[in-house]
Amino acid sequence: MRITPLWIFAFMVLSTGFMGGRALTPSSFLSTVDKDRLRKVFADSIAKENDLPSVSYAVLGYKLLGDTSVLEGGQAATICKKLQAGVDSGDATVANAYQAASAAKELKGCKLKLGAAASKAVSSALADGSPTHLYHAYMAQIATGATPAPDKANIAKLLSAALKNHDSSLADSGYAFNLAAMALDGKEAKGIFDLIEDAV
Repeated sequence: MRITPLWIFAFMVLSTGFMGGRALTPSSFLSTVDKDRLRKVFADSIAKENDLPSVSYAVLGYKLLGDTSVLEGGQAATICKKLQAGVDSGDATVANAYQAASAAKELKGCKLKLGAAASKAVSSALADGSPTHLYHAYMAQIATGATPAPDKANIAKLLSAALKNHDSSLADSGYAFNLAAMALDGKEAKGIFDLIEDAV
């Protein structure tokens, strides 16, 4: 039998199909023991007092594990109160607002309202912030459903200015490109995406 390009192509398609069917996902890769260990880490994090990042990441971790038992019911209400206390704090930052809002969005019945310090930090970042702070502020507003919606033209202007500044870090650039992809329309985002080559 002669090997023709058609046979080679058919072999490649079939092998790719077989390999794709065996792809690893977090749920297939983690054993039951691994998942139980992670649940314990998340439970310990949620039990912490005055540690908003730990509580927030634990909630998001439970979601990724597909464990909705903690995200609903009485425990969700307790966690929601912790998140609310974090954004009501007088020294809440834009990062705190983002962490709390992202976690609250995953909890059933949790309606988060940003406190005075968190609201001021979000407004300040949306007016003139670094790409990281701008990303956190935008995502906090979206997660809480705050009005008015962030001004997309202003976000595009701030992102362009920050990326043209050669002092911005790679992390800032990553946040800027991520925010541009999520928040801006094609025309507004094009100017940001044109700067990817400069950042790399």
